[in-house]
Amino acid sequence: HLSQYGVNARVNKGFGAFDDRLTRGGPLARAPGGWSANLSFNTPPQGALQPRLSFNYSEDEAGGWRRSVDTGVTMRLGDVSELVLGGSLSRSRSSAQYVTTIADARATPTYGNRYVFAPIGQTTLDLEVRLNLPSTPPLSLEAYTQPFTSSGDYGDLMELAAPRTFDFLRYGYDAGTITRGVDGRYTIDPVGDGVQTFTISDRDFNVRSLLGNAVLRWEWRPGSTLYLVWQQSRLERPTSLG
Repeated sequence: HLSQYGVNARVNKGFGAFDDRLTRGGPLARAPGGWSANLSFNTPPQGALQPRLSFNYSEDEAGGWRRSVDTGVTMRLGDVSELVLGGSLSRSRSSAQYVTTIADARATPTYGNRYVFAPIGQTTLDLEVRLNLPSTPPLSLEAYTQPFTSSGDYGDLMELAAPRTFDFLRYGYDAGTITRGVDGRYTIDPVGDGVQTFTISDRDFNVRSLLGNAVLRWEWRPGSTLYLVWQQSRLERPTSLG
């Protein structure tokens, strides 16, 4: 018979292309090319224990990259009961994440707007627990919980230097001045002459959330079912990392 164990490997190559999504509908910028790879392992779906595991890696010509691992196991408890445990961890760095657009008639190379970007490093952890437990024919319990955390650290603010490029001018280094106030906000003078300035808040974030629900179902007589539902949703709003 055919084995249902499997290992899959894949490598993709991407080429640079012009794209207005980088500037959110502004002038075309050149998205860098890159490559990605994936390796995954699977087991037969009929087994009582079904582990899964996959690895992903990608990088681009501008120095951006992403690494992630996704793992989990499904355990069958009898004929119909099931417990699923899973999780994923990813780390990434983008060399230019869009921040905002600032109108400025002096920004003639980019048609009267300054397209502000910053590099960002991000770490995300996502866990999952799912339980399906029919204890007796008329009674069943389904429960699910998902803890999640993600943090991001932005680097130097900068603006797109010219359309159809992936070149940037860092404020305070290549163009203008930048200062950080006691409230964490950045004041930017893009030219350095004091004529027009703008402010940008600290975009670093640290987000935590917890989703959960449980449903107890009792069919106390044919055609009549009673449900008891519990739900939980918690979100810690983004906070500055520095």
